[in-house]
Formats: sequence, structure tokens, C-alpha cells
Amino acid sequence: MTSGAMRTRILLLAMLICAALPMAADARPRVVVDADMSFDDAATLAYLAQADRHGFIDLDAVTVSLSGAGYTGRGLSHARCLLRKHGLPGVPVSDGDALGANPLPEAIRSYVDRVVHNAAALGDSAGCPDVPTEGRAARVLTAPRGRFTLIAQGPLTNVAQALARDPSLARRIERVFIMGAGTTHGNLCCGAGDGIDHGQEFNFWADPAAAQRVFSALSGKIYLTALNATDFVPITFDFSDRLGADNTTVATATVVTILSDPDVQEFMRQGLMYWWDPLNAAAAITGRLVTYERTRLTVVQSGMQAGRTVVDPRGARIRLGVAADAQAFENHFLAMLNGRAPQLPGSVRVMRPPRPGGDQPR
Repeated sequence: MTSGAMRTRILLLAMLICAALPMAADARPRVVVDADMSFDDAATLAYLAQADRHGFIDLDAVTVSLSGAGYTGRGLSHARCLLRKHGLPGVPVSDGDALGANPLPEAIRSYVDRVVHNAAALGDSAGCPDVPTEGRAARVLTAPRGRFTLIAQGPLTNVAQALARDPSLARRIERVFIMGAGTTHGNLCCGAGDGIDHGQEFNFWADPAAAQRVFSALSGKIYLTALNATDFVPITFDFSDRLGADNTTVATATVVTILSDPDVQEFMRQGLMYWWDPLNAAAAITGRLVTYERTRLTVVQSGMQAGRTVVDPRGARIRLGVAADAQAFENHFLAMLNGRAPQLPGSVRVMRPPRPGGDQPR
């Protein structure tokens, strides 16, 4: 082979490699999160920041619902502080501009605010400063982007507004993983749901109309990580001890801070705490951990059962989470927080250089 032919082959090979690089970058699934900034949302953002840093996903945006656990403005502040803390200060974040029909009781919101505020503290004199509400969640959700996975962790007020604002959004959402609902029981407590039958789950009870609008618009694309599945992943003291003993990153430390709170530990003793949102996010990332069954569901809109999710042959086509592998979830969650989660079949991982200020070993 002549030297000229060799140079030509090398040039062609280099061109092929360069052409493949953008494809590899695009192979990382684009993920958008809608959260209500409860304690398990804070743990989920720590997990997803690590998933982004280690090439499993591209965390494209975060929106905050006003209908859930976080106070107006404070939820937005906490989301931004957590993303900055975990090395993703450039991720767009905004909150909604509307409340659902049933705001969460003050007893829940005040304790959640304190727990998440401590977890979101940046470790400097500023802590996590308050910011005013922006009300741009629907705009952030409908911003121009390719097809993406939506992870919805709270009341669906923002998502329903975004779908009404831009109906084409439904075509761009490849899949949506929703933490909410339940077909076997509810989980209302602490003064929520007076005058109803208490068969409702918090997120769907907070805004039943929004939940039904999302069901209708995204029928066939919904993976519903319901209480049926999250019941399999209680937050246990044994796993809390494992996290404390394997606390090697800022992400893990964030979760340890949450579980160290006295009120959280009291609820753990009572068997009331579950990995609701982290399980939903982990199922979206891995394509595993939760068993989903096909069914049709609708959300009751009025009366004693308002906010309940019921089987309906004319309802939206849903993949309903009915079980979860607790040990596999705990192992995966701990590994991802510590930056050593292995690639799983069905997931995509494309490594890239760490972002400036990204999560580092403690």
C-alpha cells in the first residue's frame, strides 16, 4: 500500500470516528423532571445528578409544582440549590403558577420544608437563599427539544398546563414515569382529605383534574409507579445504616442528611416512609426494578372518591406498577449515589468528562 493510500484510509477512519461522536452523545436519553420538592424529590435529584454525571442520562430541565409539598418559591429555591450542590447549575429550573384543588396540609409542608432546606444547604454562609416564584414551568416543559422521557414526581398540575399550552408536547414525550395513584389503597394522612374516603394517593388527590388530563393526553405512554409498587420499598433503618457506612459522595451525604432528621426517623419507625420518587426515577433510568402490568385507568373527579384511580375499560392505557424488587433497588440506588452504578441492559451509558463543580468524593 502506498503512503498516499494509507493517508487516505487514516483520514476516512478519522472522519467516521468524528461522525460517530455526536451520535454517542445523543444516545444519552434526555430526561425532564417535574417535582414538588418533598424529601424524596431531594433524594431523587441527588440520584439523577449522579446519573447525568456518569453518562446514563442528560438531565435537561426541572420544574417544580406548587400543588405539592414545597412552599411557593421555596421549592424553586431548593431545586436550584440541590442542582448547584450536585454540579448541575446550568439545568433550567422554574416553578408553576397554579395550585391544585387540594393543597397539602400545613403540618406536612412545614416539616418537609425544614428537611429539604437542610439537605439543600450549599455549605457556605448563604445556605440556600430564598427566591421569588417565577411561574414559568409550562414554558420550560414545552421548550424546544427533541424527544424525551418525562419523570413526574408530584401533582400533575404543571404537566397538564404544558400539554394544554402546546398539544404537540404529547408527541415529543416518548414515555412518562409518574409516581402517584394506587388501585389497592391510598396514603392520605395528617389532616389531608377530610370528608372523603381516604382511598386516594397524595399526588392525585392534590389535583385530580390535572391527573385525568395527563392520562388522556399521554395514554399509551404512561408508566405509573403506584403505591402498589412503592409499598415494596419502605425506607428502613438497615438501609439507612448502609448509606451512612458507604457515604463517599456529596450525593450520598444529601440522602444521609435527609434520613438523619428526627421527624423522618420517627415516620420510619411508624412504617410510613417509602422510596416513592427514587423508585420511579430508577425505573425510568434502568428499565428495571418495577413490574408493570397493562391496564386501563381513570381518575375519579368528584364525590367521596375524588382523586381515586380506578380500573375502567374505557380509561387511559396505562402500564401500572404492581411490584418492585427492593434489594435490587437499594443496591442500584446506593451504587448510583456513590458513582459506581453498572450499566444495566436496556439502559444507555455514554461517559463524558465531569462538569466543572460536579459531585466529587467527600
